[in-house]
Amino acid sequence: MVRTISRLLVSKKPDDLLTTGEAAAILRMSTRHLNNLKAAGKIPFIQIDGRVMYLASDIAKYIIMQKAKI
Repeated sequence: MVRTISRLLVSKKPDDLLTTGEAAAILRMSTRHLNNLKAAGKIPFIQIDGRVMYLASDIAKYIIMQKAKI
């Protein structure tokens, strides 16, 4: 699983923006769960013209933090 996530993130630059669907796919979670994490302030996001986007580097940091908890 970690290898798959790593491969998905390798194709992205740290400052690349991801849609909710892309970020959820990389994190292997539903978009609803990702939105809940966003609302709880656990994953940073930005809004561009009302569209929610995530930095690839923030998604990578979240994965690292979750892996450290295991």
